[in-house]
Formats: sequence, structure tokens, C-alpha cells
Amino acid sequence: MKNRLILLHTLLLICFLTVGTVGYFGNSRWLISGLALTALILVTLVFKSWVVFTNELLIKSRGLVSHKNQRNRKSWLSQLEELVQNLALLERKFALSADMIANLSRPDKLEAMDDLLKDDPIGNAIVKIQQEMKELKEEDDRKAWIANGISKFSSVLRNKVEVKEYTQNILSYLVKYLNANQGSFYVAHEDEVGESYLELTACYAYSKKKFVEHKVYAGQGILGQCMLEKDFVFITDLPANYVKITSGLGEATPRNVVVAPLTFNEIFCGAIEIASFQILKPFEVEFLKKICEDIGSEIAAIKSATHTKQLLEKSNVLTQELQAQEEEMKQNMEELVATQEEISRNQIELSGIINAIDSTLGTAEFTIHGKITKSNTVLAQFLQYDTGQLLEKDFSFVFGKVNTDFWNEVIKGTIKSGDYLTSSKNGDAVWLSSTFTHMIDKDGNVAKILSMIQNITQKKVKEKEFERLSIVANNTDNAVLITDKHGMIEYVNEGFIKMSGYELNEIQGKKPGSFLQGEESNQETIARIRELIRLGKPVSEEILNYNKKHQPYWVSLAINPVFDEQGELINYISVQANITETKIASLEFKYKLEAISRSNTIIEFDIQGNILDANENYLKLTGYSLDEIVGKHHSIFLAEGSGNDKEYQQFWKQIAAGESLHVETSRRTKSGKIIWLRGIYNPIWDMNGKTKKIVKFAVDITKEHLLQEEAKLKQIELDSYLGGVNNTIASAEFDLDGKFIKANDIFLKVMGYTSDDLNELDYMSQMSDSGTAVLMWDNLKMGKFFSGEFRMKNREGKEFWLNGTLNPIIIANSTPDKILMLAQFTTQEKERMNDLNTLVQAFKSTLAIIDFNSSFSCKSANDKAMKLFGVTRVSLKSKSIYDFIAPYFHQNWENIKTEIMEMDFSVHHLPFSINSAVVTYEVSISRVLNLDGTVSKYSALFVKEVSEVVRMLAVK
Repeated sequence: MKNRLILLHTLLLICFLTVGTVGYFGNSRWLISGLALTALILVTLVFKSWVVFTNELLIKSRGLVSHKNQRNRKSWLSQLEELVQNLALLERKFALSADMIANLSRPDKLEAMDDLLKDDPIGNAIVKIQQEMKELKEEDDRKAWIANGISKFSSVLRNKVEVKEYTQNILSYLVKYLNANQGSFYVAHEDEVGESYLELTACYAYSKKKFVEHKVYAGQGILGQCMLEKDFVFITDLPANYVKITSGLGEATPRNVVVAPLTFNEIFCGAIEIASFQILKPFEVEFLKKICEDIGSEIAAIKSATHTKQLLEKSNVLTQELQAQEEEMKQNMEELVATQEEISRNQIELSGIINAIDSTLGTAEFTIHGKITKSNTVLAQFLQYDTGQLLEKDFSFVFGKVNTDFWNEVIKGTIKSGDYLTSSKNGDAVWLSSTFTHMIDKDGNVAKILSMIQNITQKKVKEKEFERLSIVANNTDNAVLITDKHGMIEYVNEGFIKMSGYELNEIQGKKPGSFLQGEESNQETIARIRELIRLGKPVSEEILNYNKKHQPYWVSLAINPVFDEQGELINYISVQANITETKIASLEFKYKLEAISRSNTIIEFDIQGNILDANENYLKLTGYSLDEIVGKHHSIFLAEGSGNDKEYQQFWKQIAAGESLHVETSRRTKSGKIIWLRGIYNPIWDMNGKTKKIVKFAVDITKEHLLQEEAKLKQIELDSYLGGVNNTIASAEFDLDGKFIKANDIFLKVMGYTSDDLNELDYMSQMSDSGTAVLMWDNLKMGKFFSGEFRMKNREGKEFWLNGTLNPIIIANSTPDKILMLAQFTTQEKERMNDLNTLVQAFKSTLAIIDFNSSFSCKSANDKAMKLFGVTRVSLKSKSIYDFIAPYFHQNWENIKTEIMEMDFSVHHLPFSINSAVVTYEVSISRVLNLDGTVSKYSALFVKEVSEVVRMLAVK
């Protein structure tokens, strides 16, 4: 097209040149004729090119206007006319196209399309663009709907209230926003046995709350299936009676039910069930899934916060109890400290206690080589020897055959006690109970061994009788057999007769295995039992037995050897429990294991400790993936180097040998964080009873362990207080009826009792004032604390004064469980205080006494002093020592006062103004201190009047 336009323009130019040439050379006729002919030819060519050009324009215009009914025109004029018409149509087409493009955002304007644009590329393109814009708008509307819903829902989630109200608010909003008709909200919990269940916390239908109580366990119905699979459940083909929606117009079955799981970090937290007449659209499902993730996170946070709050409340209660006990103990200690200075004077009393012990208990002193260097007459009486006959005897002479390791431990500083069988001079069996205590010399070395000895022969006789009675106890459903040392049956109880069907007279003198075991009894188990019996060791096995009717039953079997005092085997006792039902119930183990796996961390090892498998809970807790740990050794969870110690190696040997070990240990996660687990390493046996792998079940107790550690620290602190108290003062415990439970050595020594004597004693029998004791005991049973002085009678009926406290011990509830007494024996101090008070009263009646405070202002004075200086008790309060000392001596007094304040006791000759005269007195000044070491007062005793003045005579 472009080339033809250029050709046309060239021909026109030639024509113009020809015309111009003719004009210029007008006189040559031939030239003019030739040029005219040339011009004619050129015009013809131009016209023909014009016609061709016009025809091509026409064809192209037809294509642009897409006119189907146009016919071919022969005349170039008609073609030119058609070209003009097409140009008009083309302008109209462009105008229509521009109008449609301008109205793309207004679909209503584009509903009727002009025929000119139908089946036209531009029209089709505009329609396609309109459709795509419509779809984009719809997609934007859906996204805006989702974003708006999430935004509004965030404010609902942030408004945290009580769980039921919180879930009701969530459900109400969700049902309304989805234009659903009914909904229910379930929260996941665990019952007492650890099974997970869903509890209905909110229910909503037709804009009204529904109050229903409902629980669903795992696997029950659609909700239970959702718990197991943790995935959405969509139901569009509902049974007729699945659920009905009731309105004023009647009842109808919804078309669509959706059960949405609420999960957080793969942990199932609950579920939402929504019923609707309309099937949820994909973007509504997308919205529901996003919202459920947020709800699951919030529910998990609420449950975690609730659990943490419960732990904190328990911790706070424990802390408060420990603080209360600590505060009470501190108060007791403060009261007891007041008597510490007086305790040192109890040494005299202890000497009497030692004498009392020497008269009731046998005592012996040994060298570190075990030779007797000293013994009392009581021990000699026990053994029917004279005291001299025991000197230089070895300790085995007194206590019979004793392991030499025992004596080595004693001389190394270990306090040992025990019961020992020996014989008297006449060969009679004598049982002695003795405590061996090492005595230290000034260099800290063990110098000798002191033994305190009781004759417990009668007690041992009674214990032997009780043992025999216990053997024939026949009050259990379990089977009990007693055989002689050769395994021949001597006795069976009623439980055995019921279990096996055999009477004693049918089997007496037989071995149990000869009639109880049969063809299906495991021969390896039988061999293990026989070998342990041969070695004299206890047996614990499970074995298949047969009763008299040859019916099989499984028993859990325990066989224990019985030895006499010399260690000789005399009997076997076998206890058998029927565990047939337990064996049958083992089929349930698989399903229980699955439930355990959902709530516990589980990991499997081979017998060398290499990891075989682990569940998701364990992997999440430790931060590893399964591929990272399979084939690795268990020691990857330990601190570096801990897997090489002997204890750890022995640990795996024990498990591989078939032992089940309960543990509470720390482990290291992939990130290096320390966690605490409580669980059990349980061996899994093959059909031959050999350990093939080990399974560990455990729970995360990291938070609990931290709380326990804090409680242990508190308990250690409390124990240190109690230990100090128990080594310093007398203590005794009573039940609520006043019966002695126990008492420490200080109480027993002073009162002259032994621990066995306490079984026959009670609180009332030891108190001197029974009326006061009854009242005080009633108050103690009500939980009231007592502190002060009281009297008790010792073994001989002598009264002792005690100063201390009686404390109700409350463990679980507000009712006391027992009564604890902490006290000092103050009888001698009481007598000395009485003597001292008598002496003080004598001083007060014969000498003038004035008490001054730390600044030497007057605090008090006796009548003798007030009369001497002519003052009253009222006026005395405003006086100081300067009002009594002669004025000329005031400066000297300042020098003396400084020295007096540094001394406990001093004597001075001081001049005083008395009745306008100066009189010199010998004055004794004593400094009296408070318990905290501060000065309480200075007491001045006016001993006598002197004529010669001596500046100062002091004794420090």
C-alpha cells in the first residue's frame, strides 16, 4: 500500500512536469504532441493506480466494519461510495467501542450490545475484559469479606472473659457472619484417667443461646472422629434425623454440617460444629479455616494460662504454708533463745541423767580394736558375769558373731545400732539392742567406742511368736503355701484351696510343681524358679498353672526363703495371685497404648540404647525430627560426656536385663534447653521372654520440677531449723488423744524413760496440774498455740519445770494431726531464780538501790534509796545521777562514767549530796543487758558509807 502511494505521487509529479514542459516549449508541435501523449499515458496509469488503491481501501474497510451483507461493486464510483459509507460505520464503531470501554465498570450499560459490535474482535475483547473485571471484583469482594470478618473477629477474640461466655461470644459471631442457622462449641479436656473428651461450652441457634450439657469422647460420632483426625469434616448428605432446625414456619433438616477442629501446634484444643441450610462456599470455608486457627490459638492460651494459674496457686499456698511455719518456728526460736544462757547450767542435771542411765542401761567402753575397757554392773547382770570378768574381752564376746565390716564402720565415725543374739554365762540365749557411738579426743581422732545396751530378750520372744502367727494368716484371697527347706508342702491357706481345688491332705508332703504345672507351663520359667530357689534367693514370676479339674489359670508367683537367727534356711513361703483376667485383658493394651501416645511422650530403643522410633509428642518436646534421631544413641539427650559414666552404662544393662525403671530425669533438647521428664523405661519381651526392645513412656514435668525444687529449698531450710532445735532442746510428739508418738533423746534422758516406755504413757499422766492440762489440751486440739511454763512428772514421779511451746501440727486441713512439744527443762533454773529472788529481796530490804537507764536518768529505786535522798516515786522519774552526786564531783563523774559503761561490774567511792551535806558511799554498779546485747539499765547498790575517798576500784 505504501509503495503504491509513492508510485502514484511519482506519476502525478511527472504529469505536472510534462504540463510545465509543454508550456515552456510551446512552439514545437511534435514535441507538444509527444508530451501530450506521454501525459495521457501517465494520467491513465495514475487513474488505474487510484482505482487499485481505492479497491484495497474498500476491502480493508469491509474487514474493519465486519459488514456481512455488502456486495461486490463494479463501478469505481460505487466502490468510492461504499468506502465513504464504511468510513462512517467505522467512526460509529469507534464511538460505540469508546462508550463501552468508558462503561466497563457499569455492567448495566453493557447489557444491550449494538449489532455493529457483535461478533466483532473489539466487541468480543471488551466483553471478555468486562467479564474478567466482574470476576476480579467478585474475588475482591470475597477477600474483603474474609478480611473484614477476621478484623471484626479479632476484637471478639481479644475480649477475654470466662470460658463459657467467651466461647458463646465466638460462636454467636461466627454463626451470624456465616449466615448459618445452628452452631455448637466444644473444648477439649482430660478426665481423671487421662482420656480426652470434648465438653460442650456454647450452643447457638436462630440468634438464641441454647443451654445443653454434653460430652463427647474420642472416636464417638463425627466429633469424636474429628478429635482423632484433627481435620475438617463436611457433611452435605445428612440423615433425616441427624439435626433439625426449628423456626416459626416448622422444622427442616439443614443441607450442610461442618465440624471444624481447633488446633494449635498440632495439639487438639476443641471443635466447632455449624449447621446451615446453604452449603458453605469455598471462600467461606477458607474464612472458617483461618478463624479456627486463631480460635485454637486462643483456646490453647486460655487452657495454658488456666493450668499455669492452678500451678501458681498451689505454689503460693505451699509457699504461704512454709512461710507460716517458718515464721512460727522463728517465733519459737526467739522465745527459746531467751533461755540459752540458762541451758549451760544444765550440765549438772545431765550428770544426774547419766547416773540414771547407768542404773537402767548396760554400758561398755571399747578400744578401737574392740576390747572392753569399762562396763557397768547392768551389762554384767545381763550376761550373768562379774564386771571384772568382762574387762579386755572382745566385743564379739558380748554381742556374738558380728561382721568385722560393722566394727570398721564404727571406728570410722559411723553411729551404728542393731539387735544382737549372744549367750549368758549359763548358756541362755540373750538378745541385746545396742547403739555404738564413737568418742573423739582433742585432736579429732576416734579415741574409744561407747555402747549403750538394752536387754530385749523378752521382746524378741514376742516377735518370734508374732512371726509364726503372721505365717499362718489366712485372711487373703491369694494363695499362700509354706514348704520346708526341701520344698515339701507343710501348709496352704483357704485362698489356695479355692484357687486350685486341692485340699491340704491331698498335697501335703508334695512339691507344688509336681501337680500345678502342666504341658503348657513355660519350661524356662520353671527352670528360673528352680535355680533361684537353689540359690536361696526370692522368686517373682508369672506362670501357667492347672487346678484340680485340669483347667488352666495364670498366677503371679512370689517365693521367699525364710531363715532363722543363724541364717539357716528353714522354710519357703509362696504367695500366688490369680491374674487370668489380667492376661485376657492384655488385648486392650494396644488401644490403651494409642491413647497414651496421644497424651504422653513415647520413644523406643533397642537393648543397646539406640533409638528406633519416637512419637510426635516426644519430637515436638525435644525439637528433633524423626530422621535426626533414628539410629542415634539415647545419650544425645544428655549433657556432653554424661553417656560414658559407669552409672549410665549400668542403667542400660539393667533395662536390657528386663528391669522396668521408673525415672525422673533431666534431658537436653536440640536447642540445648533443659527439660524434666517423669516416666518409665519398660522392656518389651519376645515370645521367649528375652528383651527385644525398650519403650519409654514419659510426661513433661519441667514446670512441676521447678516448683518442687523451690519447695525442697524451703523444706531444707525448715529441716535445718528443726535439726538445730532437736539437738538443743527436748521435744515430744503426741496424737490428739494425748498418747506419746515419739520423743527425742534429751526428753527421754531427763524424764528417765525409754522409747518403748512411751507406748504406755500419755500427756495427762505426766502433767502435774490436771485441770489446767485438760483445758490446755482442748485448746491445742482446736489448733490453738500454747507457750509458757508448765510442769511434768518423770519416771519416779518427781516434778520438773519446763519452759517452751506446745504446737498443733496441721498438715492437710484445718484440724491438727498431732501435737509437737518443744521445751527446755528449767527446774534448776527455777530453783536458782527463786534463790536469787530471795537474795534480791534481802538486798532491797537492807541496801539502797537505784536503777538508771543508759543515759543515767533514773528508772526506779527502792524505798531505802528514796528515803535516803528524800524523793518520792513520782519525783524520781525526773531525776538523773547528777541530782545526787556532789556538784564539785560532776566533772570527775564524766571520766568515771565512760569506764563504767564498758564494764559489766565496778565498785566506786562516790560523794553524794544528802540533806545539805556531802556523804561518800561505796557504790557497786552493774550493767544489765537485753537479749540483743544492748544496755537495759545500770543498777547502783549503796553498800556502805565510807570516810576515805577512793577514786575507783573496778572489776571487769
